[in-house]
Amino acid sequence: MNCKQTEKEMYFYVTGGLIASEKENVEKHLNVCKKCSDTVISFRKTIKSIDTVSKKLFIPPNRDRDYIVDSVMDRVNTTIKRRLFYPVYALAMFAIAFIFGSFYLFKSGAKQTGIAQLRLEEEQFVAFLTDFDIPEVYK
Repeated sequence: MNCKQTEKEMYFYVTGGLIASEKENVEKHLNVCKKCSDTVISFRKTIKSIDTVSKKLFIPPNRDRDYIVDSVMDRVNTTIKRRLFYPVYALAMFAIAFIFGSFYLFKSGAKQTGIAQLRLEEEQFVAFLTDFDIPEVYK
């Protein structure tokens, strides 16, 4: 057995997933190859560290990876929704201010137009009266 074949079987060797004949072949190679035996020792330490860390982590009962991913994504989506709310709120306030401002300007413009119209009608009426020569008005 060579190093490449041993590397392929290393995980199964460390976790005890090899049949007896394959295990013997790997052990024979490990007795000869210092590099592969060091790799197995390092691999065992890594697996032990992972087991230790995973035991220290608190994972609620009946909760799996999907639950954790879903809860994180829910928080992300809530944050995004909250951020989107503020621009929508600002846009709504701008629209309301624009509508009320338009009505105010329209009404004040209508009043000014009405006053100008009255002045024009008054001037036309005075001009109309001066066209006639009514002696009683001039006395």
